[in-house]
Amino acid sequence: MLIRETARNGEPILTHQGKALFSRFNPSREAERYISSQIKGGSPPETVLILGDILGYLGRSARKLFPQARVLGIDLSEELENPSESYDALFRGNDAHLADFLSAELDDQATQELLILQWEPALRIFSQIGAGHMRTVRRRLLIAGGNLSTLRGFGRRWIKNSLLNFLFQPNFVSAALTGRGAYLIASGPSLERCREMLAEGDAVKITLASSLAYMHRHRLKPDLLVQTDPGFYADYHLRLNRDEAVPVAMPLSARPLALSAPGTPLLIIDQQEPLERTLIQLLDLGDAPLPALPSTGTVAASALFLSRSLKAEPVLLCGLDLCYNDIRTHASPHSFDPVFAGGSSRLAPLYSRRFDYSRRTASEPGQSRALKIYADWFTGLGEQPQIFRLYPSAVALPFHPISASEFHRIAPYSSRISYTALSVPKPSERKAAVISLLKDVNRNRSQDRHQPLLQELGEKLAFDWESVEERRSRLEELTAWVSSLGVR
Repeated sequence: MLIRETARNGEPILTHQGKALFSRFNPSREAERYISSQIKGGSPPETVLILGDILGYLGRSARKLFPQARVLGIDLSEELENPSESYDALFRGNDAHLADFLSAELDDQATQELLILQWEPALRIFSQIGAGHMRTVRRRLLIAGGNLSTLRGFGRRWIKNSLLNFLFQPNFVSAALTGRGAYLIASGPSLERCREMLAEGDAVKITLASSLAYMHRHRLKPDLLVQTDPGFYADYHLRLNRDEAVPVAMPLSARPLALSAPGTPLLIIDQQEPLERTLIQLLDLGDAPLPALPSTGTVAASALFLSRSLKAEPVLLCGLDLCYNDIRTHASPHSFDPVFAGGSSRLAPLYSRRFDYSRRTASEPGQSRALKIYADWFTGLGEQPQIFRLYPSAVALPFHPISASEFHRIAPYSSRISYTALSVPKPSERKAAVISLLKDVNRNRSQDRHQPLLQELGEKLAFDWESVEERRSRLEELTAWVSSLGVR
């Protein structure tokens, strides 16, 4: 039980078992000194995140020391009496909702200039709550770091992919699910154990593109493929789809579909990014229902959100291992098998190369850094009562595990996906619209109207969007590139 007392300077304090949780002399000064001690030089933080504040002392002191920063608080208990006005945003609730709060209030860029303050006296008293909250904070920072690394590596490619998909894709579709339930098929090693269940099942098979080689070998036809990878190797996954032309759900920023599987219908995943939203509007799709999904770092998460968007319940996960099985990273066959085999020789046999890769990429036994980030992301979703996991790996995820004996009780019902072809402007008209857009954005008079789009272009093309000269140079370069494309 906490007891309210008064410090020597007249400010209130709280005590626990006779010990003061802030200075008995001047709690405000102690808060300022503590915050100052946490600054290790450099520029002031853009965001301050406080865990375990008491009576709002740290929040008020952070505002005083860093007037330009956003101050976020995570309350451990109502007993600590933290007033909401001490913060720009204050979280009060259980750990299950903290991930949503952090996603809403702490974007990826904000994590780069972030000061985290933890008040130990409060954390000692509410240790279990504090430890759970801190795990959620670390998970958010890990995911943000992965997102930013991807942005730095692929930002320019995302922009060009979006424009190429917009300009060259010949056919777009919308999708609707009839019936109930779906399989979501990833390419982990456990997928091989799901083969008979998939052959027996009569529900929609939403399949990650990386699983296509396995599905093709065993004549298990997907109903919908999901692809979000912007890089070159995404082509390897979809080459087997050139003849079958199974529709692909993907954002415009993914590897251009017309390059890897020409003629394949595209179901646009709307990730709510300013450029993609603008290009979707220029396609003039009317009221066509497109899945609006958050941007995630893993295609498996996008596929899961897509199944929700299609109202597919229950969803049975197959092959979502997020870890290696000994030295095996994927079910066999896999699209990358020829890449491994092609570099093998007498001095570098295939088995040795696989062994070396599995050990070199695993930050801990059986799990690479990327797979750990993905697992942490899924863990942050909390319990999902309508999502089940067949043959689960050792990596714990918030989905109900089921055994083969339970399969027939849980298995998805009969379901189908129907597709509707969408009418879009001619490629030449799309090209003219994009050039007009880029020129308009590049004019000073349109800066305010297109500010979110400018910010995205600045981040992904790596220029300061507030610098007029730099912005003009980069956008003129992008406009010239679009103009050079042979669109008819």
